[in-house]
Amino acid sequence: MKPVQITGEFIEEFAAGLKKTLADYPEGTEQEVVGGGAEGLHWLVKLAESTLSEAGMSELRQEQLFSRIRALHAALVSPDHGQYVDVTRAINKSWNNFNQTVRQAYMAIGLELRREGWPSESEKTAAKAIADAFRVLDRDGVPDAAKVIGWRTTAKRKCPAKYPLLRDQFLKGLRALKDAFPDQPQRQHEAWRDFVASNWRVKI
Repeated sequence: MKPVQITGEFIEEFAAGLKKTLADYPEGTEQEVVGGGAEGLHWLVKLAESTLSEAGMSELRQEQLFSRIRALHAALVSPDHGQYVDVTRAINKSWNNFNQTVRQAYMAIGLELRREGWPSESEKTAAKAIADAFRVLDRDGVPDAAKVIGWRTTAKRKCPAKYPLLRDQFLKGLRALKDAFPDQPQRQHEAWRDFVASNWRVKI
């Protein structure tokens, strides 16, 4: 593969194409999410195809690499209602998984801050309080401290990152709190508590 130079003109065309998707699908309903996503996918593939062509990749090889992306695009723009519903369910499932992971990351942040702000409190006690507040229960309906401890342990792993979204949200959220209130873990915990109360209606 040879080095590639992307012109400023093409970048402007690419950015304008993505901007147009926001204008054409502005409201965020399910249908607009699907339509805007399909249009955005088209522009991303166009950018990738242009780059790979400039680098010397054959059309046949590109066809192989983009086959599933093109199939997804075809499903997104299909007028068939059943196909649209399937894609919508996939998008909703993806969003639910994302939101759940962010929620887990913030439970891990809360445990991290409690351990720093109140070192005399045991990890299990702190984790149980968070699990109770977030309604993370085991099969017997008891707050599942082990899960909260597990999310914190996983989020703090450096390499390899088995759950990159969990780690990324954990680090970003924790960094934002530490930057806002340097060397004040209890104040950081208060800000965290206000955030989870606002976003998930969790009182702790």
